[in-house]
Amino acid sequence: MKNRVACCYLTHEHPDVISEVLGHICGEYGKKGIDIYIYDSSAGDETGKIVAEYAAKGLCGLYYIEAGSFGGRDGGNDKYLHVLRGDGLNGHYDYIWPTKDRCWFEGETLDRICEAIDEDHDIVFAVDERDRYELITKRPKDVYTDPVEFFGDYGALTTNWECLIRRTDTMLDPVDWVRYESLYGISGTNNFNQTLSTFVRLTETDKCSIRVIESGLDDKRYSEKAKPLWKSNLMEVWIDKWIPAIYSLSSVYDGHKLAVIKTQLSHISLFGSNDAIVAMRDMGAFTEDRVALLTSMWSMISRLPITNLERILAGEEDKLFEEEYEEYLRSFAEHDYEKGYYLFIRNGRMTDRFPKDRYRILALSYYMFMKEIRRSGRSLLFEGIDSVDALVERFGTLSGKTPCKRLFSIIIPCYNAAEYVDRAIGSAVDQTVGRDLFEVITVNDASTDDTLEHLRNWERKYPDTIRVMTYEKNLRQGGARNLAIREAIGEYVCFLDADDWLEPDALATYMAGMKDGSVDMITSNHSEDKEYQIFYDLTMDHDNDTVTLEKEFGPGDIADLISYNLGYVCESVYRRKMIVDNDVWFPEHLAYEDINWQRLIRFYARSAVVVTNVTLHHYNHPESTMMKKNAPHHLDRLTCYEMLLNEYRSRGILKDYYRNIMNETMSIYFVNSYYMFFTRMDEIPDVYSRMRSTLFEFFPDWVEGYDDSGVPPAFQEMIHLLKCKETVTPKEIEQYKEKVLRA
Repeated sequence: MKNRVACCYLTHEHPDVISEVLGHICGEYGKKGIDIYIYDSSAGDETGKIVAEYAAKGLCGLYYIEAGSFGGRDGGNDKYLHVLRGDGLNGHYDYIWPTKDRCWFEGETLDRICEAIDEDHDIVFAVDERDRYELITKRPKDVYTDPVEFFGDYGALTTNWECLIRRTDTMLDPVDWVRYESLYGISGTNNFNQTLSTFVRLTETDKCSIRVIESGLDDKRYSEKAKPLWKSNLMEVWIDKWIPAIYSLSSVYDGHKLAVIKTQLSHISLFGSNDAIVAMRDMGAFTEDRVALLTSMWSMISRLPITNLERILAGEEDKLFEEEYEEYLRSFAEHDYEKGYYLFIRNGRMTDRFPKDRYRILALSYYMFMKEIRRSGRSLLFEGIDSVDALVERFGTLSGKTPCKRLFSIIIPCYNAAEYVDRAIGSAVDQTVGRDLFEVITVNDASTDDTLEHLRNWERKYPDTIRVMTYEKNLRQGGARNLAIREAIGEYVCFLDADDWLEPDALATYMAGMKDGSVDMITSNHSEDKEYQIFYDLTMDHDNDTVTLEKEFGPGDIADLISYNLGYVCESVYRRKMIVDNDVWFPEHLAYEDINWQRLIRFYARSAVVVTNVTLHHYNHPESTMMKKNAPHHLDRLTCYEMLLNEYRSRGILKDYYRNIMNETMSIYFVNSYYMFFTRMDEIPDVYSRMRSTLFEFFPDWVEGYDDSGVPPAFQEMIHLLKCKETVTPKEIEQYKEKVLRA
């Protein structure tokens, strides 16, 4: 990595845990260039000896810090403040990463954390969404620039001492720590320096960038040897300290403080489950004064009915569980899956009612349920399920769709496509490679005809291959594709418009171009079809008996790749990991989304292959989005390309490929857009000044730097006009229309 990172483990009397964690992280973290510091407040020297043993093996970047060496207090929060101040570090670090002694990251999540650090965000926050138990219908963002919005979405989860990484020059060095300690207290009065120091500093900055990464299911690991040291003082920590800590923050956060408090306190390890209430009762935590206080504020701290607290305190937890178990089973028949979700997660004794494998399926199903609700407000997994058996059976059907068994995900957005969608889906399911290698995801994008009925018919016919996603709000193709990409299980994704169709050996052609599987993008060829064919003739002659390689691009060939005409977005396949890891998503609610996405994704392809074979038939009909006359959405072409230019700039791509992008912009943004306006609109839109302003914003020297020798003469005249005149009316542009069309 380009940035220096200090990963600081805070430990106390856990030498066996430190030994286990170091065994997992020293090699992998070291390869990433992450230095490891062990901040130890243990009474003995066993932890120090373990660190010395690992260091003696030749491991670089491993350091041991005696927390008591700083003088004074050495409790957990004091150690945390020492870490944030950089006390004991071996030189300056660009980022500081405090963490619990029992946790480590690996795999794809660790890769994404390192990539995010090198993007120079102020905060990198890796979070396990399984720690969020409330159901929310809002999908959290990947990047936040508003501290208040970040607080509302993640304020509660920042209590996790695992992966909240801060940039030193913007988030730590400017902090007046003496003033911070005097205002917010430490040790005995503050157990939440992680949360407080983060949100205090964010209110002091003029701007910020916070990158949130959702960790994979198996990428965030914990030592089973660690035992929490503060179970006995939960009331003191969470009631006496957590609530005042949140209220001590700036008033800019007031609109979210109650929700943040409740999100944390209603966690199933605190006041959000019957089991936790029983455990606290058995520890003697519910004194008379405590019960009176909790009763007065119960709705503020828990989603459990207050009657659950009363019955558990009365010793009726067995009867309560029996009643809630029966209510849980009824929730399926009532199709009240949200109620079932909360009943399941707040009763750990469900493990006694289901065999181990079945319980695990239910737990995974509710994790998927939570994610689906967050993404779209509904769960396709649970849709229509009326019993536990039916859910387990459906999960069993879907669980065969693992990434290793699905090489491709074919994504088909559908809007009022009943007339021709059967042809598209038929061509997808009849691929020669066999259906165990691919899935078909169809997205009903708020159709008003009977498109959904067609999709459901196909799903019933091929339940192991076809999935139907349906939405009541129209997202256009870009939004529909984004939703499907997030849900896809294929290693590669390919897109198919509902009015187009595939060659039977399209996927086989792509597989032949993959070689050893290291290729990120394979593109092919297409044919233009103007005659509508209701049935696709599988006996027709094909020219795809052999796959002909036309061009290969390696890691150093980006400049060549971005100047290569890759055709339609639907005549290529793209590695899904490349899309997700680099946050390359289609513009939503706009036409011409391809013009943005396909150009941006090329910059992240480490390798690409072009084959000459035809894989796609593009149906060119006059009422399609692209061909429809005088449609206002044709102006989306400019909007999408302007969004692309902003992406180029914000990602640092523009400065690295300035000339290539300038030439492409003149061709795609100016020349091709005006050609489209000339051919598809009776009245030329008044966009001249807008386009000229955009060119000068992104390419101040384009007048001298752009060579128009390869441009048709009529457009050369327009470019000369563009150089000389700031404003031109559509009527003046009209004179060039005939010249262009005649040429």
